Amino acid sequence: MGYIEKNLLPDETIAFRTKKQVVIIFMPAITFLLIAIFFSISNPITDGINRALRGTMMENNVNHLAAIIFLLTAFFWGLKQWLLYLTSDFAVTNKRVIMKEGFFKRYICDTRLASISHVSIEQPLVGQLLNYGTIIIKGFGGSTDYFVQVAHPNLFQKCVHEQLDKIGR
Repeated sequence: MGYIEKNLLPDETIAFRTKKQVVIIFMPAITFLLIAIFFSISNPITDGINRALRGTMMENNVNHLAAIIFLLTAFFWGLKQWLLYLTSDFAVTNKRVIMKEGFFKRYICDTRLASISHVSIEQPLVGQLLNYGTIIIKGFGGSTDYFVQVAHPNLFQKCVHEQLDKIGR
């Protein structure tokens, strides 16, 4: 049972739920992993580095050292992003919008539907292709909350509008 289920009000139901977009948050770790693989295999570039360093103590160690550094970077970046993915949760209920991010540094947005004045989305071109974006919740009191790299932002916005229509009747 997650944060959202534990904090539902009486007679409150979840209408829509999503998380961070998986591909985009793990892209840096995947990139570092690919670079580590590049340095660990023999290719014209790494062979050229070895030829340039021939006769020195670091002749064959540069590629291995670079591969290890990039592999460790990929591992720790991936671990950080995995924790972020596990701890992110975004939901629209019949009474509120609840968004939670973070483990060590937690940020929670718990906004009643009646106090929301505007929900907007920012999506770059890649975001449109991979279906992720930044959700911006604006309240009547002037507060603004941003949540980045959220999967299915258009469905999230649509669900908020549907719930606002239901309470407006």
